[in-house]
Amino acid sequence: MKNPLECWLNEDQQTQKTTGLNVCPLKCSETVSQWGWARADINSGRLPRRALSAAAARFGSRLRQNTRADMSWDGYIQNLIKSEWLDDAVIVGHTPGQESVWASAPGGWLSGVTAGEVKAIVASDRSGLFANGVTLAGKKCTVLRDGLHMDGQNTMDIKMKTSDKDPDPFPFTIGKTHKALIIAKGVKDAHGGKVNPPVFDMTLYLRKMNL
Repeated sequence: MKNPLECWLNEDQQTQKTTGLNVCPLKCSETVSQWGWARADINSGRLPRRALSAAAARFGSRLRQNTRADMSWDGYIQNLIKSEWLDDAVIVGHTPGQESVWASAPGGWLSGVTAGEVKAIVASDRSGLFANGVTLAGKKCTVLRDGLHMDGQNTMDIKMKTSDKDPDPFPFTIGKTHKALIIAKGVKDAHGGKVNPPVFDMTLYLRKMNL
């Protein structure tokens, strides 16, 4: 069976036409949620490097169809939260001295992400990340996968720790562009494979735009 991401590369137009990027057009059993986790294979050589350019082009095409070419950062937020799997998102600067919220979803709590939390997320020392986790707007999260500083991935998948006040372990994906972090929250019962692809694609597109 072909790798489903490779199938997507070969049948991109048919995928968009018939499935909206939800199911491999060559009838692989995997869905986008499953092949989203396999993107690390690009760096290992098991998938072609052109997969990165193809993903960015795909997102750029969607962006041009759905938003103004000169849209503000709010437009990127709207592009994210229109997904049925995402209900909150924030874009925050991560360069030193610029760790502030650039745009956030109306009514969402991710707008409360602090400069200290951003610094901890992008820190070069990753040794204690899995043991200590990270926080988002004061809510503790467990790190599930960390590829934030890995070329070709640049994303991190985390899950909110449950408590009496917050009983649902919501999933999040964080994408790192050259200048900003894109943080998106999944809806209840969504898994990381549904939350990651929109953030991955947007992150890649903005990195190609040198943003």
